[in-house]
Amino acid sequence: MATMTTDERADHYLRSLHRWAARLRQFAAVYDSPDLDERERQAFPLEWDNIIGRLSKVEALAQRGVLRLDALSELHLVAEELTELLPTMRRLRLRLPDLEALERARAVEAA
Repeated sequence: MATMTTDERADHYLRSLHRWAARLRQFAAVYDSPDLDERERQAFPLEWDNIIGRLSKVEALAQRGVLRLDALSELHLVAEELTELLPTMRRLRLRLPDLEALERARAVEAA
């Protein structure tokens, strides 16, 4: 198995965070509905736990100065998106991102 470069890993993590933010919106929309499959209700929080930690990993790359400008812009967008979703995460009792890393990621600006 080939090892990902830093750029590939950052891109993968940022894409997955965007995708999971969209999934969170969908999950939240049907959470109280009988239309939500019970297996999905149980699996989503576990899967979310695995994904949300990726924000801290990408933000750490930004702090080290190893992200491309477009990745820095994406990190900022992901951080804004996740900030908007904090009330939803709290309502559904999902794992929150590292709030300090989230704030640093929101402050990131591509030069």
